[in-house]
Amino acid sequence: MATRTVESNWFARNHGVITFAEARSLGLSSSAIGRRVEAGHWLRMHRGVYRHRASPMSWHTKAFAATKATNGHASHRAAARLWNIDGFGRARVEVVVPEGAQRRGTGFLLHQSRQWNRLVGELLVARGLDEPSFELRCTYPEAALPVSTSPIPPSE
Repeated sequence: MATRTVESNWFARNHGVITFAEARSLGLSSSAIGRRVEAGHWLRMHRGVYRHRASPMSWHTKAFAATKATNGHASHRAAARLWNIDGFGRARVEVVVPEGAQRRGTGFLLHQSRQWNRLVGELLVARGLDEPSFELRCTYPEAALPVSTSPIPPSE
């Protein structure tokens, strides 16, 4: 069973977000997860994605949760915001997934790509939300270009 310290460390490193599968990997049972949700300690953001109630609801938290919920990549204007490109400081969360993927969620714009497995120079995707550094990616991970070794700021 996961200790509170293990959980706290997880939330601190992951913008206050955890998936059902991640919680299970920490040793929590399905019923323990359910109890945390029922007690209001964990708040449901998307199906199988939760935020700890003590964690602030930032743009980064929303983007991180959206990528977790869809197994997609932050994309379009959201990618520009992650790169701190001028003019995108108020960009909404956008996520791209492979065409035909049966992914859903609320609070973000979902795009589908026919060229998910091909390099497309015009479509830049940032996925660094679950990694210690930002990375700019074209539509497949092998095209990663490291940007920085600094972690994502914990809040906006």
